[in-house]
Amino acid sequence: MNKYIDSFFDEFEAVENQVFPDQQTIKEYSAKLPENLISFWGSYGFCSFLSGLFWIVNPKQYKGELCEWLDKAGLEGADNYHVIAKSAFGDLFVWKEDYGLIYEINSMNSWIILQDPPSSDLNKEFNLFLASLSPDILDVEDESTGEEMHEQLCEKLGPTSEFEVYSFTPSLVAGGGQNLNSLNKSDLFLYLSLIKDLKSPSVITEDDLSNMAFS
Repeated sequence: MNKYIDSFFDEFEAVENQVFPDQQTIKEYSAKLPENLISFWGSYGFCSFLSGLFWIVNPKQYKGELCEWLDKAGLEGADNYHVIAKSAFGDLFVWKEDYGLIYEINSMNSWIILQDPPSSDLNKEFNLFLASLSPDILDVEDESTGEEMHEQLCEKLGPTSEFEVYSFTPSLVAGGGQNLNSLNKSDLFLYLSLIKDLKSPSVITEDDLSNMAFS
């Protein structure tokens, strides 16, 4: 391991729900994704951490919904984009071939967040992506109490599986509240389809997010 992977495991601890890719999948994505990500799959598989808070995923299983989100937002070239990871709250992390991490899809708000320009070294870019993550970043706060909700949800509803998501009912884009009692477990792909139909995805920048936080 390297210092970036070590930093990631310091935060996220043990690997869960490992499913190792077959050789066809390795061969298909070796020309599309960085060597360090392919190596991660070989060592740990597609897997989760911290009771499903964070997942490294099989991009092929997310391709259809990713294409629909990008198309709905008026973004072209979806064949070159791949979901490499997700959170329990429906955040999808999108890698562009020969570029790096380009989007974070924040599905609860129907945002496609353009990431800061990546490192020119794509292996380093993947390492930096892992090292930049923390449980606090991936968790969601109850707006009425300020408390992070993932641990409470695991106790109340159980952890999410790979194809589940903690979803607000009613959804935030339909005016629902961001609180513990409004959350349920839903099928991830049905949820993603519903959200993008309720509110067309908006492409925003990290600066836009910062301005929203201080407005």
